[in-house]
Amino acid sequence: MTPTPQEMAMDVVTLTRCRTLGEADLLVAQLEAAGIPAFIPDQFLMQNIGFNLNTYGYVRLQVSPKDYEAAKEVLSGPGPNA
Repeated sequence: MTPTPQEMAMDVVTLTRCRTLGEADLLVAQLEAAGIPAFIPDQFLMQNIGFNLNTYGYVRLQVSPKDYEAAKEVLSGPGPNA
């Protein structure tokens, strides 16, 4: 996802959407290990109702606009087992 200029002016931007909360948690851990704070705004919603709904593609992963490019690079690089 590429944020619009208006989104880049906000406090956080959506870096990607994940199929599940577990997938989003793994990406957050990877980003935070690289020193990039990340946030899952839908985390509590998914914990409460996610198991009862088809939530694929709904869990957003957000970062600060200043960290957006670095976060994209971290997630597009080789995985931790490379």
